[in-house]
Amino acid sequence: MMIQEHINTAREFLDGSAREFAAGDVLQGSEKLWGAFPHAVTAMCQEKGWKYGNHQQTIDAGLRLADEMGIDAAGVWAARSFRANFYHGFLEDFEVEHGRPVVRDFVERILGLGGI
Repeated sequence: MMIQEHINTAREFLDGSAREFAAGDVLQGSEKLWGAFPHAVTAMCQEKGWKYGNHQQTIDAGLRLADEMGIDAAGVWAARSFRANFYHGFLEDFEVEHGRPVVRDFVERILGLGGI
């Protein structure tokens, strides 16, 4: 996938996660919210020429982006929690409600601030 395709997919996943959560499907909402994160990070990695491709590189790149852009890295950790939640369903309702806007904000900011 090229940069613009990752951007479009990240935005589609953000919208899809909102629909899934609104419908009460926390697991699918979690999967799509997590999905937005690596697509956004991958777009930035492609733009900057950074390594990407596996889970740890995605997390590392997200942390590096947060540091470079001066934004809170909480979005990285929240996204990672939603990835785990898709598989294990462990997040409490209050954690889901708190984490959703944190991930959304992070994804939107890295796409917006990255000049993409």
